Parts: sequence; structure tokens; C-alpha cells
Amino acid sequence: MSKRILVFTGSRGEWGYLRPILEKLKNSDHIVGLVVTNMHVDPAFGATEKEIIADGFNPDYRIYMNITGNTQTSWSRSLGLLGVQLPTVFDEFSPDLILLAGDRAETFVAATSAFYSDIIIAHIQAGELSGHKDGMARHALGKLAHVHFASNEDAADRLIRLGEEEFRIHITGAPQLDNLLDSNQVSDIEDVCTQLRLNESEPFCVCIVHPSSDEKVAPQLFIQKIFKTLEERGLNQIWILPNNDSGSGDIVHEITHLPKKSVRVTRNLARNDYAALLSNCEFLIGNSSSGILEAPSMGVVSINIGSRQTGRLRSKTIIDVPDASFHSIGEAIDSVTKIRNFGIDFQYGEGDSSSKIINVLDSLIIDAKLANKFLVEK
Repeated sequence: MSKRILVFTGSRGEWGYLRPILEKLKNSDHIVGLVVTNMHVDPAFGATEKEIIADGFNPDYRIYMNITGNTQTSWSRSLGLLGVQLPTVFDEFSPDLILLAGDRAETFVAATSAFYSDIIIAHIQAGELSGHKDGMARHALGKLAHVHFASNEDAADRLIRLGEEEFRIHITGAPQLDNLLDSNQVSDIEDVCTQLRLNESEPFCVCIVHPSSDEKVAPQLFIQKIFKTLEERGLNQIWILPNNDSGSGDIVHEITHLPKKSVRVTRNLARNDYAALLSNCEFLIGNSSSGILEAPSMGVVSINIGSRQTGRLRSKTIIDVPDASFHSIGEAIDSVTKIRNFGIDFQYGEGDSSSKIINVLDSLIIDAKLANKFLVEK
């Protein structure tokens, strides 16, 4: 049965989850609305809506939410502004279901608004663990969601232990891997290196550091340690700037003031360009979830620094550096350069996740059983 499906996205990473699903929804009987907000419509963070349009999708709704100011409360104010505007979108589109992905704060606000507007919530990558505030938002969102798309059995089992009814849980894998694992959707590395003014014959690594409130060492201090350790080993560095969470301003300042000789900085990359860099880099280093999900699926080793990704299902291609010291980071890098064949790991899916999600959406029956949630004590 045809459904009115509202798709919500606020960040570049989240768009990677949703893009392959929207591609398949184009050929379905469902009526789809796309709402973009946060980084997608904010020039200060790349206005990544243009990438969505370049991918062939025209947003139906734009919500401007960001209040400037590098304070602990500016992000909370921005989230409140989003919450005020979302009900207008619900009134205009009248969705049967809202499709959400991941664990970001704006996604949690969208879930809260939808829940109290009696809209069915389908949540992609439910049940996973992470050590940051986003991990708490993910589980809180899970209590509101009516349909859970889990990446693997580990996440599905956690949802059950948290009291979710089993009929709501579908193991689909992580859809952001679908495009990355399709060689036809990966850019030519020569073109990407030209764009970044990088010599493709020289070894490089990808560096991504995001804010995290529960680190013993502030994430912005990771940056100098990563930079100096890589510079000592003659590796070029491609730094991708963080999302706009609280604390991102300090990280952006540190990255943009690094010496430029061996450093390239980019605000955002198209998904196919990122896939080319990731598949050709020596390793990924930082605290991004991309080191947990995407890198292992492409056979790329990642050096995970700090506690932001604590508890997530891990591949043998991940090297954890909890203390973020120069010595530990150096040891991790040296261990990577000695071992070249780490293998490919498909713990988060094999490139067909979006098809599985579409199959669930097609067959989903929206009735009282689905709409009325109850806690199942375990």
C-alpha cells in the first residue's frame, strides 16, 4: 500500500544513510517528501543541500535552525528552533511515516515532534552503542520509534534487551555502505586528488575529529598530536571538518590553523569523492563512526582515538588508542604500515541494506498494533 513518507536529514553523514533509500523510493508507489535542515542549509557548514540537489533530489522543505555562537547553550537554542518549525511541515505534508537515521540531536528532536504528532517513526541504525551524547540520543529515539532498522544482530539484541517488541525490529545492515560498495558510484581518485591539490602518487591518510563531551583529553588536543605524528612519518593529511555540535568551533580553529605543506582541509566531500579517498588512503584516523562502519567494509584500517565510539561492534581492522598520547598514536600508525592486508569486514552490511529497508516499508501495515508502543520488560 502506498504511504506518505517524510524523509528528514540534517547532516552530510546522515545523507549517506538516506540517499540509497531515496534512490529506490523514486521507483515506488510511495509519496515522498524530503526535509533538509541544519548543516544542509547553513553556509557556515558547507550548505550541503547543493550536494543533495546534485544527487538528483530536490528538497520539499527547508528549515533554518542554527543560532550562531560558540557557547554551550547555542546548540540547545538551535534545536528548540527546529522543534518549533517541524509541526508546520507535518501539517503541510501529512505523513504516514517519518524516516530518520542515526543518532544526531536534530534527529532526536524530529522524533520527539513526530511522536507527539502521532506519526509513525522508522529509525535507521537503531540499537547501536557509542560513548558520546549521541549514543544516549540514539537509545532515547529508539524508545519513541515504531520501526527499527538494525545494522546487525548485536544492535537488534540490544533493542530487545531495552524492551522493544521483536516484531518492530528488522536487521537490514547500514545503508550508507550501499553506495560505497558499488564501484560504479566511486569517483576517480585522480580527479579527487586534483580537486584537493594532492599528488596521488604520495601516501595520504584521512583525518576526522568530532567534538565529544566525555573525553579525558579535549578532542581539539587530538589534532596537534595527530598532525605532528603523521608529519614525522612523511604522510600527507586530508582533514575533513566536523559536524556543528557543541565544541566544533574549537576543532575547526585547530584544523584550519595547521601548517599547509602536508595538510589539505575540506569542509565537505561528495559521497562518491569520499569513497575514492577512503579506498585509496593509508588509513583513517580520528574519532569518527566512519572508522567503525565504512572503513572496515572497504578493507581500510582505522585508528580510533578516545572514547567517542566506545562499545560499538568492532572489526579487526580497527586499532583503538584510548589515551590519545603521542606514543600510543605513533605505535598505532607504525603497526598499520607494517600490515597491509587487513581484509574486508561486513559486520554492518554487504551493500544491499536499502533494498531490505524498502521491502519493509512496502509491506508495513500501519495499524493500532504498530502505533501503540508498550515496554516489554526483560
